[in-house]
Amino acid sequence: GYTEADGDCHDADPTIAPGQAERVDGRDDDCSGQPDDGTSASDDDGDGVSELGGDCDDANAEMSPGRPEALDGFDNDCDGLIDNRLADRDGDGFTTDEGDCSDVDGFIYPGGLESCDGIDNDCDGAVDEGCGGQDDVVDAPTGCGCQGAPSAMAWLSAAAVTLLTRRRRTSSAGSR
Repeated sequence: GYTEADGDCHDADPTIAPGQAERVDGRDDDCSGQPDDGTSASDDDGDGVSELGGDCDDANAEMSPGRPEALDGFDNDCDGLIDNRLADRDGDGFTTDEGDCSDVDGFIYPGGLESCDGIDNDCDGAVDEGCGGQDDVVDAPTGCGCQGAPSAMAWLSAAAVTLLTRRRRTSSAGSR
């Protein structure tokens, strides 16, 4: 082994010496001067948070839980989303910081048209307000002017009937 003159920081313990593998144990196993360095318990980037504490990139001090998100292509706050709240992910012209309540759907944004579909389409905190009947569309700024709008199921049903009718006509014409 090593002696104190050789850099052994705990001569009485043979598991602690220069060159030893560092373990998560709160001790300086490799005599580097820092306990648990290079392990998930160590704050390698100096931001005050280790990987065990939730740091998603312990080599980058600009990324750790609680940091403000920046529009830089990184997950600064370690919540699993890159540039969330700052980027317009669905292309509707609004970010979540600007009130977009669903930044994955370009038809849902502040001031959008409210559809009677069980969703807050205009991001005002209310669902299907102003809807007089099923499948109505409401002009969000005024809350009135409901217009009948066929539901997706109605469109699918109509398309299926049209296709079946065409197929029967084609089959009938071909068998003559």
